[in-house]
Amino acid sequence: MMAHKILSVLLLVSISISAYGNPPLDSLDVNRMMEMSLEDLLKLEVSIASKKSLTTRESPGIVSVISGQEIRNMGARDLIDVLRMLPGIQFGYDVQGVIGMGIRGNWGHEGKILLLLDGLEMNELMYSTNYFGNRFDITNIVRIEVIRGPGSSIYGGNAELGVINIITKSGADYQGIEAGANTGIAADEAGTAMSRITGSLGGGYQNNNNTLNVSAHVYAGQGMRTQIPYIDAYGTTHNTQNNSQIYPVNSNIAILYKGLKFRNFYETYQYNTIPYYVEAAATPARLAFDNWSTELKYELKINDKLTLTPKINTSIQKPWHIDKPTQHYEISNDSATGKYAVGSNILSYTALYRVQAYRYAGGIHANYDINPNINVIAGVEAFTEGAHKKDTVFFINQNNNISFNTISAYTQALIFTKFVNITGGLRYTLHNVFGSAIAPRIGFTQVLGPVHIKLLYSRAFRAPSMENINLNPNIKPEETDVAELELGSKLSSYLFITGNFYYINIYKPIIYGVTGNNEEAYYNATKTGSIGTEVELKFQKKYYNFTLNYSNNFAPAGINEVEDYKVPDVKDINLAFPTHKVSLYSSFRLMDNLYINPSVNIYSERYSLGLFIDTTGAAEVIKYPKLAQINVNISYSNIFKVKGLDVHLGMYDLGNANINFIQPYMGNAMPVPSIGREIILRAIYKFSKS
Repeated sequence: MMAHKILSVLLLVSISISAYGNPPLDSLDVNRMMEMSLEDLLKLEVSIASKKSLTTRESPGIVSVISGQEIRNMGARDLIDVLRMLPGIQFGYDVQGVIGMGIRGNWGHEGKILLLLDGLEMNELMYSTNYFGNRFDITNIVRIEVIRGPGSSIYGGNAELGVINIITKSGADYQGIEAGANTGIAADEAGTAMSRITGSLGGGYQNNNNTLNVSAHVYAGQGMRTQIPYIDAYGTTHNTQNNSQIYPVNSNIAILYKGLKFRNFYETYQYNTIPYYVEAAATPARLAFDNWSTELKYELKINDKLTLTPKINTSIQKPWHIDKPTQHYEISNDSATGKYAVGSNILSYTALYRVQAYRYAGGIHANYDINPNINVIAGVEAFTEGAHKKDTVFFINQNNNISFNTISAYTQALIFTKFVNITGGLRYTLHNVFGSAIAPRIGFTQVLGPVHIKLLYSRAFRAPSMENINLNPNIKPEETDVAELELGSKLSSYLFITGNFYYINIYKPIIYGVTGNNEEAYYNATKTGSIGTEVELKFQKKYYNFTLNYSNNFAPAGINEVEDYKVPDVKDINLAFPTHKVSLYSSFRLMDNLYINPSVNIYSERYSLGLFIDTTGAAEVIKYPKLAQINVNISYSNIFKVKGLDVHLGMYDLGNANINFIQPYMGNAMPVPSIGREIILRAIYKFSKS
């Protein structure tokens, strides 16, 4: 089945990629990023925070941008490695071995962080979660734009605490065909094992007048979550080396003709997991996420000032497909003796969750430049979403089907004045079950020569997902107030520093729990949140650059009132996440086309909870010491004088610090080990017709 899916996707890509075009600027040229000045980097524009292209200093949000070249230089294995380098971002473990994301000390896994791939929403539809680890092809990324802060007024109810937009290569970036291969070996106290082997194929074309741009990319392979033994909450040790495989397969196809844009993304993501809930499976359970998403939109330029963009989106998914293993023995009866005999060990799987979900959405977006100093955007979006479960009654309406309808309207004004730039916006959402939610925002930004300042306030919300409503029809949206202040300064022609302070209050947080009848449920708690600071220093010269950042977060009792997030008898900290984190990624040019790229992540103490082990019912608090993950990547472009052939040799977690994944709430599941020390070899070959 897996081979059939891979073959089908490869065939699709082969059909979609056409003949080579003229050679463009090579997007994989290692020299290009190194030779950009700091001034050029600060002028790069993003639109993630405002839907209008602005520099990161002007954008009304706390925005980070990591270029594809920086990603390749740091030798990142997957998206986890990249995002860990940003201030305030950490990863944790949820049920059934899923790795989710936290931001600024808050668990953002269920519906609090929006993940976009070229503008397509990647959150699964039933719980609004994301899943990480060996999922996307790192080599196909042009850049990643991140809002560390709310985005609900622009993006809606999954952008409560952050937005991540992955931008992949277009036809202009390819102008030919590119193939990549990646292999890794894990080597630590647990032994040596093949940790990953993946391959990719992509290509594209853009014509001379830029009216046609087509691209296609496919990624497939096998990875391993960890080879380090897993110790469950009962103290039992489980072998993971051949029991934590990850199988990603995805394709991404885009066609742009004049103002018409079409994109199709297909994904099947499967993995095996020993960790399950509190207990662990002796034989790994199997999970799968399937996702097929499309977007069709048309940019209609009415005149030089007004652009209308109608669009249609569809998403069909099969998320959280769980097969739990059952081992039993074949029993036979000897008719001659009348005795029973125990035969061979038989392994079977029981399907625990089988749902097909869908979302059909449409809307229209307007962008109007009233004059050079005033820009207004506005839009209306509506979607219907639902799910179907075969065979058995599953949903609250005692039916195999559920469906919901949502309509939203939003607007935003950007006003540029001599003294300050003002951003004001609002989104109103109406849902046919949970009611309405409103997300206003206001921001003041200004760039004064080398110095910039941002003062931002947003009210965001998290819309309950379909499973939240299914388990509690009376669930209400979370509401979040976020205040942010950022100051930045260009200290010299090659040194830039920025720092921000944030205050997050989450009201009526949606919390997972278990009822007295031992049934799953969701409920609205009182409030949670965090306060903290983030500081980043960026140094950029022709032959050497680095980015160094520090972040801290605190969750005082007056902010966090959710007991499931607290560490008993330890003040001002939430489970799983370090209070302090330092990250550094850098690049040294040793000679033409040869670079060495060290990086490091340093974490303060983290905490998890074990089983309820004493007579009072108090949870065991487990403290994990400070650690430093040290990585080195060597990059060589045009190796062996073969133009277009780039090779990367990466050595990850040299000291085998093993940043494990901790459950960020009181679930009593023991942390999941990461892969530990790993050696990576990656080759990328790009060829185009001269």
